Amino acid sequence: MASRDQAHRGGTLETESVEARWASTNGGKEVTVVTNEEEAMYVITGATGNTGGVVAERLRAEGRKVRVVGRDPKRLERFTQSGAESFIADATDAGALTKAFAGATAVYAMIPPNIASPDVRAYEETLSDALHSAIEKNGIKYAVVLSSVGADKPRGTGPVAGLHSFEEKLKGTPGLNALFLRAGYFMENLLPQAGVIKSIGSMAGPVKEDLPLPMIATRDIGAVAAEALLKLDFVGKGTRELQGPRDVSYAEVAKVVGAAIGKADLVYSHVPAAQLKPVLMQMGMSSNMADLLLEMADALNSGHMKMLEPRSPANTTPTTLETFVAEIFLPAYRGQASRA
Repeated sequence: MASRDQAHRGGTLETESVEARWASTNGGKEVTVVTNEEEAMYVITGATGNTGGVVAERLRAEGRKVRVVGRDPKRLERFTQSGAESFIADATDAGALTKAFAGATAVYAMIPPNIASPDVRAYEETLSDALHSAIEKNGIKYAVVLSSVGADKPRGTGPVAGLHSFEEKLKGTPGLNALFLRAGYFMENLLPQAGVIKSIGSMAGPVKEDLPLPMIATRDIGAVAAEALLKLDFVGKGTRELQGPRDVSYAEVAKVVGAAIGKADLVYSHVPAAQLKPVLMQMGMSSNMADLLLEMADALNSGHMKMLEPRSPANTTPTTLETFVAEIFLPAYRGQASRA
């Protein structure tokens, strides 16, 4: 997908050039942002994730200068092989992120999940503080930010409350043009159901079976983010909802998944939070993360957390549930079967 020109040296970060650019900014007080389109630098956080990877690949395919930020050099190699520059940093390290953002025209900013954190909200605040500081100190002009349905609410939405806080911090940043992508319910959230089906023969979870959800494939979020970064035509601070192709309930999901896996009688059951928490913790979630996830499910069930805009061509994305199940869920399910 991306061009194969080898602009990196040995597949690793050109640390010297980044450090030199940082040093020339006098500790971050003065940063000259390149305005020539051909020389514009894009910094992508969460590049090894579902949305950030799409953004980085699309920008490189268009021949843009890209710097990907992550903790694991190995996982960034697929980007450096296509000519991107990598910067190894922990997203909670404000100093490192400030260096990583040096010289950037625009950034893709997101808060990577950490389901094992004993205090998820504190973790989110540390990350959003670091990202905000890096953007502000470097005088970044454009930021496309991964947000979520429910980010209009300051509390009662589980981990999404951290995205509300992040939005508010960036709204107060002078000179920044920010686009907050308030995405719907990730179709990728269905993937753990592959193991549930193998274990109990049905689907189960904390969301009501008949609740219509704006389900969206993460690759579509990445595509929208990349398009916004290529155009850089957003001004001020604004939001854009992304609602997927249509609203879908878990009861409908069970029918689509059942047809794909050859189990026509597959059903989904709404399970009380008290029964689910131990299961979530067995999956690797901290007690705090499990509580927040269940709070988010309650917020969806009650309508506290919902899309604010009517569906329109502008907020509708192309990948259908049927396509996602065929291309992503089914291989995951077969992988579970082969390990059983």
